[in-house]
Amino acid sequence: MKSLRNIAVGIVASVGVAFVPGASASAAVLYNFTGQCSADCTGSATGVLTLNDSYTPGSALALADFVSFVFVSDTEPWSVLSQADVGGFGGALPVLSGIATFGLIADNSDPFRELHSSSSSGGWSTIDTFFAPPAPQGRTHLWELQPSPVPLPAALPLYGTGLGLMGLFGWWRRRRAAAA
Repeated sequence: MKSLRNIAVGIVASVGVAFVPGASASAAVLYNFTGQCSADCTGSATGVLTLNDSYTPGSALALADFVSFVFVSDTEPWSVLSQADVGGFGGALPVLSGIATFGLIADNSDPFRELHSSSSSGGWSTIDTFFAPPAPQGRTHLWELQPSPVPLPAALPLYGTGLGLMGLFGWWRRRRAAAA
């Protein structure tokens, strides 16, 4: 009878631990930028904007949300890799995908860079040091939210629950064999 009690306590503890919420790793919010070139570049320009995990897609942007931005066109690749290099940052990005009013000014980088996109005109443009070419721009653009990976649950509580259930079934089988 004492072993039955120990098994029951073990199962209850294992199942209880399996459903205790733990700290899960949060993923950064990623937006991909694609702009069709109409001047100072050909094809399309692309970019990846990384925001903190606390940013809610569709809400207004704040400097605290910024992590990094990388821009690439056939004539001008550049990046802003820290908040310290940002002189201005704002706008609102779409919940899933679409055009957006967005502005990023990298005033501490050398050379000076800017990217602007407009939800009213659909256009986008970059500005280089002293407005010197190349300064890629276009008439259409798209911001697209990338899905974040879902963190897996902790394996140890699930493992413990499985062992507890195996112990219960083993005890039940031995009990049935002894009764027969």
